[in-house]
Amino acid sequence: RLAALRAQAALCALMGLEDGRSASAAASRPHRSRNPSGELPAPAAPAGPSSSNGGAALAAGGAASSSYERIGLKFRGLNDDAHRCNAEAREAIGVLADMFDPLGPLELRVAESEADELEALKLYRDMNHLSLAGGITCEQVIRHVESTTVVLYYKHPEADAPICVTAATFSLRPPSTMMLRLLATHPRMTRKGFARLTVHFLKELCRALGKTQILVYTYPSSASFYKAQHFQHTNPHLQRADALAAAAAAAASGGGGDEDGRADACAPADAGGACSSAAPPVAPAHQLSREEAREARRVYSAQENEMICHIQPTLAHMLSVGVRHDGVGAHPYACTRRRVASATDQPAASA
Repeated sequence: RLAALRAQAALCALMGLEDGRSASAAASRPHRSRNPSGELPAPAAPAGPSSSNGGAALAAGGAASSSYERIGLKFRGLNDDAHRCNAEAREAIGVLADMFDPLGPLELRVAESEADELEALKLYRDMNHLSLAGGITCEQVIRHVESTTVVLYYKHPEADAPICVTAATFSLRPPSTMMLRLLATHPRMTRKGFARLTVHFLKELCRALGKTQILVYTYPSSASFYKAQHFQHTNPHLQRADALAAAAAAAASGGGGDEDGRADACAPADAGGACSSAAPPVAPAHQLSREEAREARRVYSAQENEMICHIQPTLAHMLSVGVRHDGVGAHPYACTRRRVASATDQPAASA
């Protein structure tokens, strides 16, 4: 009987709480219906819990609100691995940027303020006249949760304020890769070594963070610059579709292709994207539109323009990952002893 009375009291308390919530919701919601006289009906008075079960209703409401205290919101880039990785990279950039102090006119720092981001966007918009893959804008790349942007400022002795000469945006990929997303130089400050200095700074940053390679997707016109910085193509076996580019240029100018009006194109022969000499010829040049040529060229751009630079690790990094501290195999004749022990155990087992 006592259990039944407790269950009945809890049910009454719950019903009183629900009546109070429904009444308060009805009072806060505007009424759309009108009476025949054209006036809005008066809002209903909130029906709170009765005095008999008011204490139980308040207790139940307090228990319900306290249950939401265990709910937390999780955002990408906030108190997670990406946030810690970005914080470590920014700290390393601040330490390595001190190497620019002896060079008075140069200053390198992380683009944390809005003014630095705008300076980087100006350089990216000037240099990246071609659209990025998938319609991605430079603003989206800079403001990505995994991206970090560094800017290099140069101040001429006769100038009043420094100018941003180079900007670079990168992201770190586990376990050991730095992805160089964007790199641009001021149009009037090219061929003065600023971009080369920024790339070497990123290499030094990779060594400090324990990264072993830098990956970049570049334009064919910039391949020579990255080759001079010891980058190499990840797919050197792929051949550039020069015939297709010539056909596209001929189609844009209205001219023909080869003698028979066709141009041989290099098509992928297998899943690896290898170039086949027996590829079927493309359509006549006068029928090849500019959009078709651009779409066919994009098939090769992701693989042909991918370049990588392997970073030589530091001694501290090699000591942390290359030396075994467990003692297994430390003796120079450990392998010989194991082989002799296994050979002596074999005849005993056969006997």
